Amino acid sequence: MSNFLNFAGNQGTTFKNHGTGGGTSFTLDVNASTNSVLLTVGGVLQAPGTDYTVSGTTITTTSSVTAGIEVLSWVLHKQGTAPVIQDNSVDGTKLAITGQTQGDLMYYNGTDWVRIAAGTSSQLLYGGTAPAFGAAPQGSSLTFISSTTVSGSPPSVNFSNIDTHMGTYDELLWTFSKFGRPSTSTQIQWKVSTDGGSTFVNQNYAASMYTESGTTYTAASTSDTAPRIGPDAFYVTAGSVDGYIRMDCTSGTAVGYYGFTAHHSATPKSGVSYQSFSGSATANYVSIATASGTLGGGTVRLHGVTYPT
Repeated sequence: MSNFLNFAGNQGTTFKNHGTGGGTSFTLDVNASTNSVLLTVGGVLQAPGTDYTVSGTTITTTSSVTAGIEVLSWVLHKQGTAPVIQDNSVDGTKLAITGQTQGDLMYYNGTDWVRIAAGTSSQLLYGGTAPAFGAAPQGSSLTFISSTTVSGSPPSVNFSNIDTHMGTYDELLWTFSKFGRPSTSTQIQWKVSTDGGSTFVNQNYAASMYTESGTTYTAASTSDTAPRIGPDAFYVTAGSVDGYIRMDCTSGTAVGYYGFTAHHSATPKSGVSYQSFSGSATANYVSIATASGTLGGGTVRLHGVTYPT
């Protein structure tokens, strides 16, 4: 019987030899039903419901069995219980899906169990009504372009040929650290040119920011004809500035975003700003400069950012 499934609740098959006495009534050792009993008469399998019926422990044959003919019975499961496959009696060697290969999964599609082809090591399994493997999302990539260290107290740090990067990257990212205060109390500006630095765009700027000065928080929004990094927070008289500028390369007009921390012994400030300008030509030159005076040191690095596809 090791090749047969085990069914919960039946406690195995109950066999009985009823002898050769003949007749129409034969007694079982357990209660059963017609469809749960196999019966042979003289080695011939009988048809349940046609050749015999079962009620409780009694088998009744339709025709009388002649004396001398052997009658055998098998109770397959107890009366009132249906055969249920026992837990762990079926292993993976008994399961198969058409087309299966190593690494496959399966899911129920509402009608049947179907296979999910194995994915690769770089893919993720995405759920839903029809789960499937797909490419894993990729983060933005960062490519170093150039770095400039402020020395000799220049009035600005300049980056030319910006337009050559706009076809390669989705965004340009300038980061600056320990950007020293100007020689005089003035603003640090982010200026954009479309003619190689001969002139700078001086209209249609919009700036907004949120800054912290000590424990005081200030929100501001301005519309200017001159660019500047932060309407107020970059107007520093002491300390230095750390931060970044992000420039969108996906449109013909430049959009800048910046975050900063202005280190000042009396009133340190930090915040995030947004600034944009509109124009018909693509920007090709960027200058980080003071409105007057000179810069006091620091390093500016330019990176290209590629968004995930």
